[in-house]
Amino acid sequence: MRRDAFYHAANKVLQIATVTRRPTCVILIDIDHFKNVNDTLGHDGGDDALKTVAAILKNSFRKEEIFGRLGGDEFAIVLPNIALDDAYWVAERARVAVSNATSASSSGQKMKLSVSIGLVEYHIAQ
Repeated sequence: MRRDAFYHAANKVLQIATVTRRPTCVILIDIDHFKNVNDTLGHDGGDDALKTVAAILKNSFRKEEIFGRLGGDEFAIVLPNIALDDAYWVAERARVAVSNATSASSSGQKMKLSVSIGLVEYHIAQ
């Protein structure tokens, strides 16, 4: 999802979590050293790296989870009905999947990718 669609969908999920009092977590993901990716592979290679990471992340989460690109090299995922301990393992699985991937430019030049991940649990106000 684009940023605006992501925020709209995420707000709905958080409203539902507030009413149902179900756990919800949010993951923020940033591609490490993305400027270096663009400098090494060119902007087309950087676009390919973004597509590679987006595809890996999209396949790392359930359909009911809200996945979007916030901009640049930043992505976010809202995980409804999952507590922090379980969300940690979901985030770790996605991190490892990206680390195991290789991005290539149209010229065939390859680069290993990695991501930094932040995870927070949404706490419902009393």
